[in-house]
Amino acid sequence: PRPRHARPAAAGPGDVTPLSSYLLVRPKDVATQTKGGLLLTTASKDKPNEGEVLSVGPGHVDRESGKRLPVWAEVGKQVLYSRFGAEKVKVGGDELALVRDDEVLLSYDGGEATLENLKMPLGKLLVRLREEAAETEGGLVLSKGAAKPDTKVGEVVAAGEGVRGKDGEILPMEVAVGDSVRFRWGREVKLEVGKDEFRAIDADDCLAKWKE
Repeated sequence: PRPRHARPAAAGPGDVTPLSSYLLVRPKDVATQTKGGLLLTTASKDKPNEGEVLSVGPGHVDRESGKRLPVWAEVGKQVLYSRFGAEKVKVGGDELALVRDDEVLLSYDGGEATLENLKMPLGKLLVRLREEAAETEGGLVLSKGAAKPDTKVGEVVAAGEGVRGKDGEILPMEVAVGDSVRFRWGREVKLEVGKDEFRAIDADDCLAKWKE
């Protein structure tokens, strides 16, 4: 038997293959200030990480349909992902991360994420927060006194192309860019551009929509 003190050999870059819906990501340092990109709030204890997708798994099998559902993230893209959904691994001396596909918040090309170059995953939205009005132009009353403390209001500025059904088909979402939404907060991720605040949220967390 192998001695108890022996260490396994370090894995080489070609030895690690993500399985199911996991991605192999090379993390990078997140900038606290950029000229026009989305900024991660430095005050947040759960601020997400960024990195480049090196490889992806084949996707997971839906238990009900028995069909394999492919991952959304693409090799070579930059992604923003939740730090709680990542498992750090050391590969050939490099610090990498295994990330679940559903923990990806957005992807982009280039050096930083901007409102112009980002893409939202299936079923996710990017919402710009705004002050709550007592009444919208359409007459929908949303008074602060009546609003629950666990919900917020904002405008959808980016949206995934749909939601994935159990058979792998892409179904349309109920909300679109330009809609105003009230959504539950608690699982969202805070982002900033200048004085504007944004939230990356699940479309399922939206309670209602309307047009201003």
